[in-house]
Amino acid sequence: MAADSTSLAQLVSPDAEFSVFRGDYSTSAKAKGPAGAIEMVADMDVVSYQTLLTPRGPIAVMPSECLWTATLLLRTHEDGRGITMRFKFVDGRLIPARGDEVEILEGKLTQTE
Repeated sequence: MAADSTSLAQLVSPDAEFSVFRGDYSTSAKAKGPAGAIEMVADMDVVSYQTLLTPRGPIAVMPSECLWTATLLLRTHEDGRGITMRFKFVDGRLIPARGDEVEILEGKLTQTE
């Protein structure tokens, strides 16, 4: 775990907070920064992830601070359940990550004539 914290320190702000809203209550990592990231991941029991990427157009000039977000659907061992996590980054470092536990409904569409 110490090696993970050392590597994560380059990617995660020391003040980054991690929380997941689970219906009528919220779970949060007690620690902040890299230690909080490790704590939150251990609590989530994630087995896979999904994200949507849209093709980007031409490169735009950014303000002096590069701010962007990424949203992942993290799937757990429980069928039909997961966590949507929104990660916010400033200048390439994660600042907070907040999520919601979700039910996943999937189906196929059939064509009728």
